[in-house]
Amino acid sequence: MTFKTFSDKPQSFTFTFTFGNYDALVNAGQAIMGYFMGTYHAPIVEMTIKEGNTLEVVYAEDNELTEVLERICQGYNVSSEHQTKEQYKLERVEQLRQSEDFESLLDKLVVCELELMELADSVLDDDFPQMAVNGVHSNLEALDDDAMQLLKQLDHEGDYKALWQYASR
Repeated sequence: MTFKTFSDKPQSFTFTFTFGNYDALVNAGQAIMGYFMGTYHAPIVEMTIKEGNTLEVVYAEDNELTEVLERICQGYNVSSEHQTKEQYKLERVEQLRQSEDFESLLDKLVVCELELMELADSVLDDDFPQMAVNGVHSNLEALDDDAMQLLKQLDHEGDYKALWQYASR
């Protein structure tokens, strides 16, 4: 295995990254140290934890490593909101397994689909669906095409006009 080296007069670079939580910061710091130790013959790197879950990395190299360090940090920067959502999914699935049968789950799913489509329609402007509030598109992606088509077929009064205009773009 050949380790990288740098010139006799390398530049000093500083990289900072703010994490969603302290654990992510520590794990990313260890990964960055592993990167330097596994890549360079004689790495020169110093890391400091700053206020607000910010990691500062000062290193010597001939070239800036921002992209590499950014990629490492992004891999560990799972937000606490994401962790909460994942934990909720796991625990909620187990709760539903124990308390619901298939038919009741289908009923709950259909009610949620309708609520999501009503919410999406309510935040859209009938005349300017292209100016949709951020998030409408990603919310609608949670619905499959069959759900949208069925509601469209049943919407004889045009109650969801803005939704159909937006979805047809």
